[in-house]
Amino acid sequence: MDIDPFDDDEETEMANDSEGRPIVRHVVKDLATAVKMKKVQAQADSEARKAEAKARQMEAKLEIQKMKVNMNAREAASKHLATFAGLYMTLMVLSFLVSVKYLDADLIAVVAGLITLVVTSISALLRSIVVEAPEPEHGAPRSKPPTTAGRFEE
Repeated sequence: MDIDPFDDDEETEMANDSEGRPIVRHVVKDLATAVKMKKVQAQADSEARKAEAKARQMEAKLEIQKMKVNMNAREAASKHLATFAGLYMTLMVLSFLVSVKYLDADLIAVVAGLITLVVTSISALLRSIVVEAPEPEHGAPRSKPPTTAGRFEE
């Protein structure tokens, strides 16, 4: 009987799958070795999942960067104004309240007029952002607005 001193209670079987690739099957004779193999396999699977998630996250960041690069100035300004218009209007109202406390009565009317002008223009810009339809892609034909000509004729 030959005893191999390097035998660690594991045998390896080689086989081929239907496409001719080698399949390695480990036959484990010891429970501790089997548990160790399962832990190593689970760790490898976990690392593979983490790498895949990181790759997807990097792809998403790349897509966002592409969208930012392709955004024209009008879209960027609309996005900024839509985000911060509420803050700007709040600052205008607060500045008016502060000016009422510290300015003379004659100057309050001027400040109120200027602040009203700014708030009205910001509101008009926000309205144009909301009402305005998005521009068609490059090369796409522009659609004409519907007309009422001839609709009520008999």
